[in-house]
Amino acid sequence: MKIEKDGGFAHILAHIQPQDCLHQFGVRYHALMDRYQNIVRFSTFGHSHVESLHVTRAVNSTDPIATYMGTGSGTTGGGNPAFTVFDFDEEYMVPLNAHVYIMDLEKSNANPEDKPVWYEQHDLVKEYGMKDMSPSSMMDFFIRMNNDIEL
Repeated sequence: MKIEKDGGFAHILAHIQPQDCLHQFGVRYHALMDRYQNIVRFSTFGHSHVESLHVTRAVNSTDPIATYMGTGSGTTGGGNPAFTVFDFDEEYMVPLNAHVYIMDLEKSNANPEDKPVWYEQHDLVKEYGMKDMSPSSMMDFFIRMNNDIEL
């Protein structure tokens, strides 16, 4: 693979999240993330119109090796329109943070003469007390969320 020979990095931007596809697609995605974890630095998906966070674990261990995020949508899909802005490390192209912006449809529809206002709903790292969006930090967040009802 040329990108591997050149020491490059990749991000995957796709429509449907692996867990929402046919089982074999999810298995293949998992195997590819395991094999190319040194190249694929992050993946993001749409389709579901809601925010979701995921960790991919190594094939032969429980080590977290990759993260991916399902992002909101500019269309409603049952909720407020949303978009996500990612901060990446410039040298290694790993995700450091995600900022989710939404438009309050109820407020916008109540004042149709005003311009719609987008505001930051949350800063992922700050909101959840994470170090960054690395696989280990994301896994730590999931463990804390599972064990801390307040979180």
